[in-house]
Amino acid sequence: MYDYARINSSHILPAFPAFNSNVRLKDMYTVTGRIGYLFTPQLLGYVKGGGAWTSVDYVINGTVPVAFNSENAFGVNRSGWTVGGGIEWMFTPGWSVFGEFNYMDFGTKTSTFVPGRGVLPASTTDVVRAKLEVEQFLVGVNYKFNFGGGPVDAKY
Repeated sequence: MYDYARINSSHILPAFPAFNSNVRLKDMYTVTGRIGYLFTPQLLGYVKGGGAWTSVDYVINGTVPVAFNSENAFGVNRSGWTVGGGIEWMFTPGWSVFGEFNYMDFGTKTSTFVPGRGVLPASTTDVVRAKLEVEQFLVGVNYKFNFGGGPVDAKY
């Protein structure tokens, strides 16, 4: 699954109140397998699990005496795992609706920040460890194509 994600987070750094940390998570990819149980002919419950990947931009901005770009780390690739579950209900032949929850854990990663222009000497770098977790709720409608006209009856 591919998600065009643009999830933004921002907070003031407690140790340095004049600095603001901005994080932007971009483009999540998952590859999962799922297994389910058919509660009724129309109601399917399932669990799923697999791998997850994303890219993250980190930017630290200063605000005193004027706003400036302090440090950044763009395009930090993160990989991890995902688990989830959901329920799907077929309300008419070929059509169904579903609700699903996914949890993604990208672990803890160390990133090296590059100083902004004119802020610190170019040889100065910061190393930050960040843990990334994402929770996702999905709802949707599915249409299942039946090009064969009916179920396949295999004969040997």
